Amino acid sequence: MKILIFSLFSIIPTIAFCQQTGTTATQAEKELLAGDISMQKKNFEDAVSHYIKAINDDKDLTCGYVYRAKAYLGLHKQMEACQDLTTAKSKGCDRPELDDLMKNCEQ
Repeated sequence: MKILIFSLFSIIPTIAFCQQTGTTATQAEKELLAGDISMQKKNFEDAVSHYIKAINDDKDLTCGYVYRAKAYLGLHKQMEACQDLTTAKSKGCDRPELDDLMKNCEQ
Protein backbone atom coordinates (compact mmCIF):
# COMPACT_ATOMS: atom_id res chain seq x y z
CA MET A 1 0.00 0.00 0.00
CA LYS A 2 2.84 2.41 0.77
CA ILE A 3 4.28 1.85 -2.69
CA LEU A 4 0.96 2.61 -4.36
CA ILE A 5 0.50 5.82 -2.37
CA PHE A 6 4.04 6.95 -3.19
CA SER A 7 3.47 6.14 -6.86
CA LEU A 8 0.26 8.13 -7.02
CA PHE A 9 1.87 11.15 -5.37
CA SER A 10 4.75 11.05 -7.83
CA ILE A 11 2.33 10.92 -10.77
CA ILE A 12 -0.08 13.65 -9.70
CA PRO A 13 2.29 16.47 -10.79
CA THR A 14 2.11 15.08 -14.35
CA ILE A 15 -1.63 15.60 -14.47
CA ALA A 16 -1.40 19.01 -12.78
CA PHE A 17 1.38 20.19 -15.09
CA CYS A 18 -0.33 18.99 -18.25
CA GLN A 19 -3.89 19.88 -17.39
CA GLN A 20 -5.29 22.16 -20.05
CA THR A 21 -8.45 23.25 -18.22
CA GLY A 22 -9.64 23.67 -14.67
CA THR A 23 -12.25 20.92 -15.05
CA THR A 24 -12.15 17.21 -14.34
CA ALA A 25 -9.45 15.11 -15.94
CA THR A 26 -9.88 14.64 -19.65
CA GLN A 27 -9.48 11.29 -21.37
CA ALA A 28 -6.03 12.45 -22.51
CA GLU A 29 -5.01 13.14 -18.92
CA LYS A 30 -6.29 9.75 -17.82
CA GLU A 31 -4.17 8.13 -20.53
CA LEU A 32 -1.15 10.15 -19.35
CA LEU A 33 -1.70 8.84 -15.84
CA ALA A 34 -1.98 5.25 -17.10
CA GLY A 35 1.21 5.78 -19.13
CA ASP A 36 3.02 7.13 -16.07
CA ILE A 37 2.01 4.06 -14.06
CA SER A 38 3.32 1.84 -16.86
CA MET A 39 6.58 3.79 -16.92
CA GLN A 40 7.07 3.26 -13.20
CA LYS A 41 6.64 -0.47 -13.81
CA LYS A 42 9.15 -0.20 -16.68
CA ASN A 43 6.47 -1.46 -19.06
CA PHE A 44 7.57 0.88 -21.83
CA GLU A 45 5.45 -0.63 -24.61
CA ASP A 46 2.29 -0.19 -22.56
CA ALA A 47 3.35 3.35 -21.69
CA VAL A 48 3.85 4.20 -25.37
CA SER A 49 0.37 2.88 -26.10
CA HIS A 50 -1.19 5.09 -23.42
CA TYR A 51 0.78 8.15 -24.52
CA ILE A 52 -0.29 7.59 -28.13
CA LYS A 53 -3.93 7.60 -26.99
CA ALA A 54 -3.34 10.78 -24.97
CA ILE A 55 -1.74 12.55 -27.92
CA ASN A 56 -4.46 11.40 -30.31
CA ASP A 57 -7.07 12.73 -27.90
CA ASP A 58 -5.37 16.11 -27.46
CA LYS A 59 -2.71 17.09 -29.99
CA ASP A 60 -1.89 20.23 -27.96
CA LEU A 61 -0.90 18.23 -24.89
CA THR A 62 2.79 18.81 -25.56
CA CYS A 63 3.99 16.96 -22.47
CA GLY A 64 2.53 13.79 -23.97
CA TYR A 65 5.24 13.90 -26.63
CA VAL A 66 7.94 14.23 -23.98
CA TYR A 67 6.60 11.33 -21.96
CA ARG A 68 6.24 9.15 -25.05
CA ALA A 69 9.83 10.02 -25.97
CA LYS A 70 10.98 8.82 -22.55
CA ALA A 71 9.13 5.54 -23.12
CA TYR A 72 10.71 5.20 -26.56
CA LEU A 73 14.13 5.73 -25.00
CA GLY A 74 13.32 2.93 -22.57
CA LEU A 75 12.68 0.73 -25.62
CA HIS A 76 15.96 1.90 -27.23
CA LYS A 77 14.00 3.58 -30.05
CA GLN A 78 16.06 6.72 -30.30
CA MET A 79 14.75 7.88 -33.69
CA GLU A 80 11.13 7.81 -32.50
CA ALA A 81 12.12 9.55 -29.25
CA CYS A 82 13.92 12.31 -31.13
CA GLN A 83 10.92 12.85 -33.40
CA ASP A 84 8.68 13.29 -30.36
CA LEU A 85 11.11 15.61 -28.63
CA THR A 86 11.40 17.74 -31.76
CA THR A 87 7.60 17.88 -32.00
CA ALA A 88 7.29 18.87 -28.35
CA LYS A 89 9.86 21.63 -28.78
CA SER A 90 8.19 22.94 -31.96
CA LYS A 91 4.84 23.07 -30.14
CA GLY A 92 6.37 25.23 -27.40
CA CYS A 93 6.77 22.63 -24.67
CA ASP A 94 8.44 24.10 -21.61
CA ARG A 95 9.13 20.89 -19.67
CA PRO A 96 12.35 21.40 -17.71
CA GLU A 97 13.85 18.07 -18.83
CA LEU A 98 13.30 18.68 -22.55
CA ASP A 99 16.75 20.16 -23.22
CA ASP A 100 18.48 17.30 -21.40
CA LEU A 101 16.46 14.74 -23.33
CA MET A 102 17.28 16.50 -26.61
CA LYS A 103 20.94 15.68 -26.00
CA ASN A 104 20.05 12.09 -26.96
CA CYS A 105 19.33 13.43 -30.45
CA GLU A 106 22.64 15.23 -30.98
CA GLN A 107 24.65 12.08 -31.65
